[in-house]
Amino acid sequence: MTAAEVRAFDLFAGMGEDDAADLGSRIQVHRAVRGDFLFRQGEAALWLVLLMGGQVKMERTAADGAVTIVEILGPGSALAAANFLEREPYPVTAVALSDVVYGALSYADFERCVRTHPDVALALLRYMVRRVHRAYAAMRLPARAGVRLAAALVRIAADAPRRADGLPEVALAHADLAEVAGMARETVTRHLRRWQAQGLVDCGLRSIAVRDLEALRRLAEEA
Repeated sequence: MTAAEVRAFDLFAGMGEDDAADLGSRIQVHRAVRGDFLFRQGEAALWLVLLMGGQVKMERTAADGAVTIVEILGPGSALAAANFLEREPYPVTAVALSDVVYGALSYADFERCVRTHPDVALALLRYMVRRVHRAYAAMRLPARAGVRLAAALVRIAADAPRRADGLPEVALAHADLAEVAGMARETVTRHLRRWQAQGLVDCGLRSIAVRDLEALRRLAEEA
């Protein structure tokens, strides 16, 4: 990973050029295509996985085999960072929703980095706190379907890759988005069709481009 790619992550933004280059030389860069697993639930969290490009869904499988989408993450995200720090198994499976590029940093190299740059540990702590606040905000959403869906789209679009025209694109089918928002697929499809007619979104078979993020934010804030 280049120094510029390393410093693109908030965790390492404060590092100097030489230190970022040194850390980047220790990060293994991998590529995945849609449907590939970056890691699986229950595997040892041996790597800090840094999402450089593309979009990933985090899934949890219950004891009865039911699969739930926990979160959708995009570039700049550190996946399952808390479990990496605790050296505990991954609690979720990370599945590529599109072509994905990601870096993998070992615990030993991360620890070496933190000893030299303590501010990296503080940055990671702030990052995890933001993710907790985001999770709580999602749980506090009101029951109105349109509000829940708009809030889910805004949340996911914040991390989404950009299309060639600059629009954030959420790489999800309607059924997956319905699961994230806690809604019926038919309800999601009905709202998306109306929003597409209004020019707020552009819906594809397995993707949704957000054309008017501010309008969706206003919908998400409605009581």
